[in-house]
Amino acid sequence: MTLNSPKTRRPTIYDVAKQAGVSPSLVSLVLQNPARVS
Repeated sequence: MTLNSPKTRRPTIYDVAKQAGVSPSLVSLVLQNPARVS
């Protein structure tokens, strides 16, 4: 997903989770409190 295309939307938590192979709840946790995740 590139951000240079004029029709590109911002990535969602679900997009990030899918790319990382983790759950959306883990992505949310990391974004809200990165100090809790190692």
